[in-house]
Amino acid sequence: MTAMPTLALVRHADYQQQANTPSAWQPWPLSELGWQQVQTGATAITALSQVLALPISPVIHCSTLLRAWQTAHGLTQALGLPTAPIASDALTERSVGAAANLNLDDISRAIELDPRQPSLPTHWKSDPDFRLPVPGAESLVEAGQRVAKHCQTLAHAQRGFHGMIIIVGHGAALRHGAVSLGVFDRSTAMGLSMHHAQPVLIQWQQGRWQHIAGDWKQRTERHRDVD
Repeated sequence: MTAMPTLALVRHADYQQQANTPSAWQPWPLSELGWQQVQTGATAITALSQVLALPISPVIHCSTLLRAWQTAHGLTQALGLPTAPIASDALTERSVGAAANLNLDDISRAIELDPRQPSLPTHWKSDPDFRLPVPGAESLVEAGQRVAKHCQTLAHAQRGFHGMIIIVGHGAALRHGAVSLGVFDRSTAMGLSMHHAQPVLIQWQQGRWQHIAGDWKQRTERHRDVD
């Protein structure tokens, strides 16, 4: 069987996130810290590429949300890649649909005012199966399945490339994408997050995707799930 490329999953860098609001589909750009993280991330990617003898694919794939797109463009420049990133809606964060960019208090109030709906559960943001009862929303599981499908498509499209494909997305969607790919189970995912702009490498080995390099971030607040 022709070998599959290694996937480098990268959470976008720090950005100007609106406070007390689900990260989800917020449209804001990277912060000054975020641009610094991009440079640090490029250094980490280069080091892993050299240590593991994995050449970097000339094109980075990313989410269409601005923070991920800017992270991908920054990495492209820092790594000296010749091709602009390719952005896809399939790599965006979990959608909260019609509640996009409302703060948590307003989301709760909107659901309270809807006579069709019960009150939101306390930890609705971190419940993998919960989908806000508004048009266009999806659960973390659904977002992960969407991301995983796109990652599989990219890997199969470059089957035979013995290198690294960089995929820039969002912490929660990438993490639950890893669950869908079989890297780890749901309970493990609940205790993890991702470092900004730092690569986590997964590779197809012995009939499954496995984590081979890069560090997942250990979650200190189990129910806090902010992208």
